[in-house]
Amino acid sequence: MKFVSKKCPHCGEWSEYQDNIHEECYFCLKPLEPDTVKDYQNYEKKGKEYYEKLFEPFFPIKPQDSWFIKGIKYIVNTIGLIYVSMVSFIIAVIALLPG
Repeated sequence: MKFVSKKCPHCGEWSEYQDNIHEECYFCLKPLEPDTVKDYQNYEKKGKEYYEKLFEPFFPIKPQDSWFIKGIKYIVNTIGLIYVSMVSFIIAVIALLPG
């Protein structure tokens, strides 16, 4: 493995660095790349929000809906999920055909 030295932004000492964003300084035990760690945490949070929004049902089922409306929404959401799955599969097959 190749070792590189990196100057700690907190204490100013040089520490060995292996290109890992969670690498800590040998002297003060603080991260060598604090900005990158914050960016990574924000990226992870945004990714979770994106996937939660992506997999929302077409018609959200609310607790105050009557049993009839809940049933209709459940059926429509299921049909919508099946439709999106079939279209995605067809697009994937079409994309794989030329290659």
